Amino acid sequence: WSPQAPPQLTGRIDARHVVWETPTLRASGDVTLEGGATPPADGQGPWAIRALILLRDGTVEGVPLVSTISRLEGTLRLAEQRLEIEELIGQSLDSPWRAEGTVTFLTPPTIEILLSSRVPLAPLAQRLPTLHEAWHPDGMADLRAVCRGRLRAREPLDCLLQADARNATLTGEKLTGPVEAITGRVRYDLFARRLTLEA
Repeated sequence: WSPQAPPQLTGRIDARHVVWETPTLRASGDVTLEGGATPPADGQGPWAIRALILLRDGTVEGVPLVSTISRLEGTLRLAEQRLEIEELIGQSLDSPWRAEGTVTFLTPPTIEILLSSRVPLAPLAQRLPTLHEAWHPDGMADLRAVCRGRLRAREPLDCLLQADARNATLTGEKLTGPVEAITGRVRYDLFARRLTLEA
């Protein structure tokens, strides 16, 4: 210890039913936080905080595409004005989901997140009204979704979704019968509501 060195607080905190809310997202769960906090050298401004966060039994509501992801567990790191989501695993649409990304604590906060899963196409299509009105897919797909933007009321995130389907089936009003054994890639721009099909 040096008398010239700024003091530092270190420790571990266990907390249950922690809630974090923004205008568009609500996250809750049990957390363990291990880290430290150092005051600014000039005594002005916020403390510098660095911590490892372990999340258990978490839930996030307001997620684009899936609405809610539950039973979340994983690791996050808090450093300065950023929260790094190293890996979170949870459940939605009866499938496991993996999330990683970054939340930056600006005014308002911003987020960039990657979601990935292997999902049934039917319940996923129901979350996309413009797609589900005309087409009814069935089967499984490997899905990746990248969402970014400001966590601000009435300002949707910009999300790009990519689904790789194998042996899927498609029905719809514009088809005379079901199209079966479909293998290909679907891209959907949630903000522009644009659908692109690739063989």
